[in-house]
Amino acid sequence: MEDFQSWVTDARIISALCRLRAKCAHKRSKKHTLHVLTSDSSYNYHAIESSIGDTYETRFNAELSRVMPPRRLWISLGQQYRTMKRGVTIERLSTLKMNTMSLERTIDRHRESSPPFGFVIALNAFIAELRAALADPGYKITSPHIYPKRKTKVKSLQAGAENICRPISLFELKDKIILSLTNQYLTKLLDPQFSSCSFAFRAASKPSQPPPSHHDAIRKLVQYRQRFEGESLWVSERDMEKFYDSVNHRVIMERFEVIKQVLEAKDPTLDFTIPTRIFEKYLKCYSFNRNVLPLNEDTKWWQEHRIEGGRFEWIAAQLKDSGYYEDLDNEDIGVPQGGTLSGLIANIVLDSVDKTIPADDRLLYLRFCDDMLIIHPDRDRCESITNTYEDALKGSLLVPHKVAPSESLVRERKVSRKYFPRMSTGPFWRRKSKGPYLWGPFNENSFPWIGFVGYEVSYDGLIRVRQDSIRKELDKQRKVIHDVTKAIRKGRRRSDGFILKSTMSRLVGMSVGRVSLWNYKDLESELCWKSGFRELSPNRHSIRQLKLLDKCRNRLYYKLVKYLRSLPKRRQRTEAKVNVGSRQIVAFNKPFSYYYQILERKGQSHNSLTQDSLGGR
Repeated sequence: MEDFQSWVTDARIISALCRLRAKCAHKRSKKHTLHVLTSDSSYNYHAIESSIGDTYETRFNAELSRVMPPRRLWISLGQQYRTMKRGVTIERLSTLKMNTMSLERTIDRHRESSPPFGFVIALNAFIAELRAALADPGYKITSPHIYPKRKTKVKSLQAGAENICRPISLFELKDKIILSLTNQYLTKLLDPQFSSCSFAFRAASKPSQPPPSHHDAIRKLVQYRQRFEGESLWVSERDMEKFYDSVNHRVIMERFEVIKQVLEAKDPTLDFTIPTRIFEKYLKCYSFNRNVLPLNEDTKWWQEHRIEGGRFEWIAAQLKDSGYYEDLDNEDIGVPQGGTLSGLIANIVLDSVDKTIPADDRLLYLRFCDDMLIIHPDRDRCESITNTYEDALKGSLLVPHKVAPSESLVRERKVSRKYFPRMSTGPFWRRKSKGPYLWGPFNENSFPWIGFVGYEVSYDGLIRVRQDSIRKELDKQRKVIHDVTKAIRKGRRRSDGFILKSTMSRLVGMSVGRVSLWNYKDLESELCWKSGFRELSPNRHSIRQLKLLDKCRNRLYYKLVKYLRSLPKRRQRTEAKVNVGSRQIVAFNKPFSYYYQILERKGQSHNSLTQDSLGGR
C-alpha cells in the first residue's frame, strides 16, 4: 500500500470536506422543514444562528462555509445521477450522497476557472495548511469540545435526581479532516489482521462488496442454529462497562504496536511514521478522567448547556476495586466518543481478546464492538470459553458487566394474564451480561430468544426486531408529530394540506425511505429504519411488530389531522382547498408501510405463510 502522504490526495481531502458540508446542509434542512410551517419566530433558525454568538457550532460552520462553494453555485445533478441500479432493484441515492456529489462537481469546475472564486483560494490555502500539519512533527490535535448528550429523560427533577449524559467529542475542522483520513488509511491497512468474528467498524474486503455489518452477524447466528437444529445450545452474553470511557491509553498503544510489527514484517516498505504520530496525538488530546470528569463539578457549564442536574457517569469504583491501578489519577483512560478513530481503537484492543477464544468447530463466537455472544452445545465448554474471554478482558484492563445469576433472570408476574406465562422475562432483557443459559422453550432455566445488534432470534430460527428498537422508532414517530404540533401552535404559514403532506413525507422517509408511487415496488433506500432490519423473517412476531409501527404512524397522522381541524381557520390565498381526511388514503397507504416494504416485498405475504413460519406447532 502507498505511503500516507501520497495516499492523502487533494481529491480525498475535498471529498471529506464535501461530506461534512452535506451533513451540515442535511441538519439545517430539518430546521427548515419546521421553519416553513410556522410563523413562530423561535423557529427562524436564520435569526437564531446570527444571534447565538461565538460557539463551537457557529465557528465550525463558518470555517466550513469559507472553504466550500456557496449554495447558489452548487451544480444540479441530472435525473440519471439520482438513482443507481443494483442487481434487480433500484437504489435511490440519499440526499447526503447527492449533495456530496454536487459539491465535488462544483469544486472541480471552479478550481479550473480563472480568476478563481474566493472559496477556491480559501480551499487551496486550507489544503496547503493541512498538508503542512501532516508533515509537522510538532503539530498537536486540539482537545475536543465536549457536548453532553442526554441518556435519561428527566422532565421534572426531584430531589437527588440526575440527568445522565454521554460526553460527545467535537473536533475543529482541520483536526476532524486529518483524523478522518487517518482512520480511513489505518482501517484499510489494519483490517485484514482482525478476526472474522468481529462485525463493527470493518473495511470492505473487496471494492465491489460492502464491509461486514450486523446483518452478517445475524446470518451467522441463524445458520448456526440451523446446523444444530434439535440440539440444546448454551449461550453466554457479555458486555463491557463504559468501554470508550475506561480503555487505557497504554494498552491501546501496546496492541497497536503489535499489529504494526506484524504488518512491517510482511512488508518492510510500509511507513507508519505519520499515521502513528497522528494516532498518538489523538490519544494525548483527550482522556475521560482529565477532560470530562471535572465537568461534573462545573455548575456553570451545565447551565450553559441548559441541562439541570447533568452528570457524566464513570466506573471509578469498579476500576479501583479491580486492582488494575495503584493511582487512578495518574493514568490516561478513555477515548473520545464521536471521534473517528475510536471505532478502530475498539477493534485494535478487542482483537487480541478475540484471538484468545480457542478454535472449536462446535463454537459460535460473535462480537460487535463491545457486545459479545458465545454459543456451544456443551454447557461446561461454553462456561470455560466465557471465563477465558473474561480473563482476556481483565488482561486488557477492561471491566465486564456483572453477570446476572440465572435465578435472577425471571420473576413472577404481579398481575396474572390469560395468554402469558406465570413467570416474566423482564429481568432477562434488562441484564447485559448473563449466561450460560439454555436457548430453548421458555422455563425458569431456558429462554427462547437471543437479543443481538438490534435483532432477536428464537431457538426455532425466527427473527424479529428487538423490543428496544421498536420503542425507539415509536418515540421518533411521536417526536415528529410533537415537533410539528408545537411549531404550528402559534401560527401557520402553510395550508393544512401542505403541513400534512410534509409531515407524512418525513415519517415515511425516516421509516422506509423516499419511496413514491412510481418506484415503490423496486426501490431500495439505505438511510432509513428498514435498512437496519433487512434480515427480518416473516413470522407472527415480526408481522405484529411491523403492523404495530404502521398502526401507530397512521394514528399519529390522524391525530395531527384532528388537531389542525381544531385550530382557527387559516385564511386561504391562492391555495386550493384540501380535503385533509382523504390524503393518506390516496398517497400514504400500503406502498409506504413498514410491513409491505420489509416483508411483503420479499414475495411472502401474510396469507401465504405456512403455519410453521408463523411459529405454530
